[in-house]
Amino acid sequence: MKKGLSKKVLTLLFLGLTIAGLIAWRVAACYIANAELKSDMRYLCRQLSVTTGLADPLSEDQLRDAVVKSAKDDGIELDRDQVTVEKTATRRESTVRLAVDYDGKINLFVITINPHFSLSSSGTVYLPAQ
Repeated sequence: MKKGLSKKVLTLLFLGLTIAGLIAWRVAACYIANAELKSDMRYLCRQLSVTTGLADPLSEDQLRDAVVKSAKDDGIELDRDQVTVEKTATRRESTVRLAVDYDGKINLFVITINPHFSLSSSGTVYLPAQ
């Protein structure tokens, strides 16, 4: 009798841990995608190819499109109007500020959770002498 009961308890425990692991995986995936987007935004603000003189500074529309594409690559659905781009430029430097405001999506089998994320990043690029 005890042997049958312990098998049931172990089975339920295994099933519970499996479900908890799947839920944790889905929640972690949403937050990891958010961290990846934040990293991509930092990279876009630095515009490394501009610093080295390999490319011209990106326009506001190009930056906005790049953020949307990066979000899509990270599995985040983002519209262009959710991306704010502020760019100021002088002859010697270019400052870019990117901000994104969106709701993530975590599907937990029977319910969907939508955590809200607000990201921002900025960077100043010193343009090479011409």
